[in-house]
Amino acid sequence: MQIPLRSSLRQRVISAAIILPVVAACAWFGHPWMTLLVGLVAGLGAYEFAHLGRRLGLDIATAIPVTVAVLLALERGFYGGRYQAGLLALSVLFSTMWYVWRSWRSGHATAPTESWAVSVLIGVYVGFLGGHLAAIRIIAGGLQWLVLGVVGMWLSDTGAYFVGSTLGRHKMAPSLSPKKTWEGAVGGLVTALLFCVVFAWLSGIGAWHGLAVGLMIGLICPFGDLAISMVKRQSKVKDSGNLIPGHGGMLDRLDTLLFVAPLVFYYATIIYPLFPRP
Repeated sequence: MQIPLRSSLRQRVISAAIILPVVAACAWFGHPWMTLLVGLVAGLGAYEFAHLGRRLGLDIATAIPVTVAVLLALERGFYGGRYQAGLLALSVLFSTMWYVWRSWRSGHATAPTESWAVSVLIGVYVGFLGGHLAAIRIIAGGLQWLVLGVVGMWLSDTGAYFVGSTLGRHKMAPSLSPKKTWEGAVGGLVTALLFCVVFAWLSGIGAWHGLAVGLMIGLICPFGDLAISMVKRQSKVKDSGNLIPGHGGMLDRLDTLLFVAPLVFYYATIIYPLFPRP
């Protein structure tokens, strides 16, 4: 049974009214609150991703990707990535031991190689990429860069939705996301550019840097969205979950952020120092 449009919109507004103040407060107060929030979100996203994998017939031990995602995300905020390589190595080691032990106990290979590999990949995909949100907040000017990336991404998605729903005619990737159009992608790009240029100029980052970041966000957002859409389409589900009424699952909210966060972090820490605002 379909949910009436007005009821669905009401759910979205209520959910946003509850979640946004919490996210804004964590971003404002910074570490450790932002880091803990990112760890929680990464764990929930990995849980939903593992569920999608199980729908595809993979024998995924959910605790593995969830643990890997949470540890990688928390490490980024608390230790700045110093122990990422060690965590990745331990993740591969212990997940391998787990699947070998299960096969040994059962007397036959109960866990396909794909399940073993995907269990680790999910944790790395969500935790390593998502952990950059916590990493952004702890750098110099982190709040401004976080707002630039997160709000720029959100406005890009919003612009793409409204332009695509009103003017969209040419399908971008109908096999992955039937409603996504090239017109919507252009709308998202323009929206991201406008916000990032204005905000970067007002915040002191610099309009030219805002232009560069806005361009990156506008171009990368469709790929993040399509990546998760590909998995959901194979799993034959519309949303990754129902954790957030009116918005779907946590992974549905994370899809583009997982692509945007690393780009903003490395731009702020590598490119920006080379060309600081005069």
